[in-house]
Amino acid sequence: MFVNRMFKKYISFLVLGVVVFLFFGESLFLSKTFVYRDIHSLMYPMKMYAASCIKDGIFPFWNPYIFCGAPFSAQVHHQTLYPLSIINYILPIFFSLDLFIFLHVFLAGIFFYLLMKDFGLDKSSSLFASLSYAFSGIFLSFGNIFITITTATWSPLILLFYFRALRRNSIFYSIITSLIIVIEFLGGLPDFLFYDIILLFFLSIAFVFHKKSLSPLKIFLIVGLVGVSISLFQTLPFSEFVLLSHRIRDLPSKEVFLWSLKPSEFISFFVPLWTAIPSEGYIFPFLGQKMTTSFYMGILPILLAILIPFYARRRIVFFFSGVLIFSIILSMGKNMPLYPFFYKHLPFFSMMRDPIKALHLASISLSILSGFGFFCINLKNLSKWLVFSAFVILLFSFIFYLNRDFRIILVEGLHPPPKTDFSEIISWENFVFSSSLIVASFLILYAFLAHLSYKNIVVAICIVDLWIFNGRLNCLIDDDFYKEKPRIVEAISDKYTRHIHSSYTVVDIIKHIGAKSTYEDFLLSKELLYGNFGMIFGLYNARGYEGVMFRDYLKFTKLPTENTKTIPGIKYIISKEGEDIKIYEQKDFLKRAIFIPNYKVLQRDRALGYIVSSDFSPEDEVILEEEPEGRVRSQGSGVRSQESKVDIIDYQPNKVVIEVEAEEPGFLFLSDTYYPGWSAYINGKKTKIYRANYCFRAVQINEGRQIIEFKYFPKTFIIGLIGSVISCIIVFVCWKIK
Repeated sequence: MFVNRMFKKYISFLVLGVVVFLFFGESLFLSKTFVYRDIHSLMYPMKMYAASCIKDGIFPFWNPYIFCGAPFSAQVHHQTLYPLSIINYILPIFFSLDLFIFLHVFLAGIFFYLLMKDFGLDKSSSLFASLSYAFSGIFLSFGNIFITITTATWSPLILLFYFRALRRNSIFYSIITSLIIVIEFLGGLPDFLFYDIILLFFLSIAFVFHKKSLSPLKIFLIVGLVGVSISLFQTLPFSEFVLLSHRIRDLPSKEVFLWSLKPSEFISFFVPLWTAIPSEGYIFPFLGQKMTTSFYMGILPILLAILIPFYARRRIVFFFSGVLIFSIILSMGKNMPLYPFFYKHLPFFSMMRDPIKALHLASISLSILSGFGFFCINLKNLSKWLVFSAFVILLFSFIFYLNRDFRIILVEGLHPPPKTDFSEIISWENFVFSSSLIVASFLILYAFLAHLSYKNIVVAICIVDLWIFNGRLNCLIDDDFYKEKPRIVEAISDKYTRHIHSSYTVVDIIKHIGAKSTYEDFLLSKELLYGNFGMIFGLYNARGYEGVMFRDYLKFTKLPTENTKTIPGIKYIISKEGEDIKIYEQKDFLKRAIFIPNYKVLQRDRALGYIVSSDFSPEDEVILEEEPEGRVRSQGSGVRSQESKVDIIDYQPNKVVIEVEAEEPGFLFLSDTYYPGWSAYINGKKTKIYRANYCFRAVQINEGRQIIEFKYFPKTFIIGLIGSVISCIIVFVCWKIK
């Protein structure tokens, strides 16, 4: 009896678990892992680096492998302090990454189910809504940058407790909401958190009118203040980095609006336009944007979401219908006037790329509306709409298949990338045609089941519908693909040297990776060590791939010069020339750490111009922004250094130890990024770090043998951690008093 009761109580969770296994079992148990776009070139290398550091007993404050060094834990998308990242730290890396995604999709389904139950829906309707959220194309295809999944997982739970806080005017539920918001923030995508906060604000305003009281705004402020104060350990380092990044002043509108929803892409809400073929890569070569590879959430959920405002006169239905419209308008970005207005006049919008991310709110709204539609609309009354929709989709499919002009208009609206040949276009056309027929068949089947009122069977058919079209949105590849070293690794594995890609090579790779992305494209990017791939093998890239980059270094690397000596340490240039990969070795390259006797003081705006000029000799003089103290050779003396010896004797993520035998006073120049939080010690005594050559480091030294140690321990993290602990104590005391 007890077992039977428990089974009935948790049957929905069991169903969600089975569906997650259906979607992701292959990756979890057959030595397969995800590969596409940022998972391939950004997420895996960063996750592997963090896991290796933690296992070695080192906290990864700093990443020395890209951009001549950059903050690591401060960048929230690395998920260093995200609670569920512990999975990656204690389990084998590839299994843990697959389990990481598996677990988040399962949690997303559970959280959405609990939200719908809290709204008063029955089990079938709640399960229906949770399936349309956790297995929708919007949610799953965001998985090519899996921080989107880890962040979106917590949105339903935030809504659940925030609704309770507003209904009951509860401080307790407000605090719970704040804690979940902190977890979502640590999940890695502040853009989604920003949209969730907008949603909470809209909810608060709606409750103000409903209750005729300002208490909902008080709840909103409490949630915000508690969330910010508890998350200071991450918020302060992250804010420091963002203020020094290119997102503040150097993010052009063209980049902000790059991935905006196009009108032609609306078809994908009703008919899947693309999917993944494991053996060939992706078959969606016609995309206006590449963040989401599908919007499909099942044909019945989308129809119910559209129809429910006409059937149910509920405030919550009208509210989320409004949120849906608002999010779609935002996601259209440059194609609608609203987002450009926000970009110019409202805070934060100018710092966020890709308006398509606003579809996160659309995904939430559509799933909530579909749940209410499933609960409120009598399926018998819906059958005529199902038949009519099937007719419309069949009409679309035949027009698409028979009318070449229509296909051309659609293809041009979705932008075919380079390397797309005629056979691939034919394959895509056949896929869209067959998809339309399958969707129409589902609609007719739903219409038949509607007369029988078999809701559970309808849910089962919805699962099949989602699996057919969304089960392959994230292409898989064998784990061994990442374990096998590219051929060029051995050739460029000199200790502490850097490599860089030629400008043409970077452009050529970007043109293909993320467009169609076949196995050959992934293999090419691996062999070229594109993006951050070299990190996996302990190689240092003078460039790299990040969504947020240190502004000064980015500006420095865009200098119009071919003299790679401006960045000491670059020994190899990797170039793709035709079908060949070539490595050019610089015999006269400067080492990463060098002794320089001369200096010149220039203001920052003049320093860059001088560095690219023929007058600058990086081995003979260092460019400072302030006068040094003590006995140093005069500016511009033109005297070359006598023989001085510089050796790096220890190089760790947060520490660099260098031995110098200087024949005269001068500077130890280290071509690692100058950044707040680094401190330097000469023979154990703290010394000043000078900003050198615009964005690097130098310390002033005397003649003789010296040990210079650089340590990175960011003050913002310590201050933030103390602030978070104090905030937790204050919140706990206030809650107890209350």
